[in-house]
Amino acid sequence: MELIKYGIIGAVSGLLSSCWGAYKDSLYEHFQSQRFIRSIVAGSSLGILLFFFFQYFQITGVNLGVVFAVIVTLERIFTESFKAFVREEKQDKYKIPSRLHIFGNTIDNKSLRLFIGVAFLFLISLLFSMPSILTIDFGNHQLNGLFWGFFAGLVGSASGGAWKDAPIEGFERIKFFRSPIASGIWGIIFSFFTFNYSLLLVASLGGERMLVELYKTFIVQKVPGKFKATKPAFLEWKEKRKKFIIPYFITWIVFFFLLFS
Repeated sequence: MELIKYGIIGAVSGLLSSCWGAYKDSLYEHFQSQRFIRSIVAGSSLGILLFFFFQYFQITGVNLGVVFAVIVTLERIFTESFKAFVREEKQDKYKIPSRLHIFGNTIDNKSLRLFIGVAFLFLISLLFSMPSILTIDFGNHQLNGLFWGFFAGLVGSASGGAWKDAPIEGFERIKFFRSPIASGIWGIIFSFFTFNYSLLLVASLGGERMLVELYKTFIVQKVPGKFKATKPAFLEWKEKRKKFIIPYFITWIVFFFLLFS
């Protein structure tokens, strides 16, 4: 039963990513149902793997809202890694390449990309292990949560985003510090639901992605900076994409229900 529960939670967290991605991008690139489903399947699979991970390391009593946010992070890492290191796709439509690139110059050698991808995942695993490697204690659990949340956003999101985007878009100080501040806030929130700082760190990254994409995609409806096009190319999706709004906000309701139940 627990295994099925984790699979369902993973699928719902993947649906959240699918809905914001489809709503944001469908005006600028052809909507593909397999891409929409990909995040749902990935989220469900990662949820199941997370269940076995907890079983193996005897991690018990984890808040399911924290689990939801952890899976959001893992799904984002999986999807972005797949696009950067594995997927073969023409980059003509992108201003910021989805393929691994250095200062805008894509690395087309697939073997090299795979090698870098493995090294990247190793570094990510080290990032997630930092709370158990470093002994940092401010004498207050919420302050510890703030620190590890801020650290997650600074190293995991802000620095990675700057490496990818800044050589093309330019460095934006507000955008850079937005991620660690948001993840730091989530670190405080999640500190009320877990004492495991590694889980808190990973969940804070997921919460940061959820919050930032909510703001960019549904509140200010910012044009995705990754595309060369600045005007919609698929105008029929201006209305059709609204079908993603209800399931998207349902995933938020599920998240808060899991967190506070």
